[in-house]
Amino acid sequence: MTLASLPKPRFLLRKLVDMGVAEAKMDIAVDRYVKEKSSLEQSSATAGVSLWRFLDELRQRKVALNYSMADAEAENREGGRQKTLKVPGVDG
Repeated sequence: MTLASLPKPRFLLRKLVDMGVAEAKMDIAVDRYVKEKSSLEQSSATAGVSLWRFLDELRQRKVALNYSMADAEAENREGGRQKTLKVPGVDG
């Protein structure tokens, strides 16, 4: 590897800053979710990731979900229609 083939310092600095910002946003989102200051959807938006990516992050951090039957019913009412999750091997 030659010196000329290395990425420019400005590019590396920008990439490190972006990674730090993304990590900080995720930390804030997880903290707000754990303290029940925001919902799953709000927290994933704060982190700037999909709901599924946010759920994966919670799993990696061993954070329990704050989701009750009342939450599910309220979400169902607000959504206007019931969403069904099919689980392979469980649902026909």
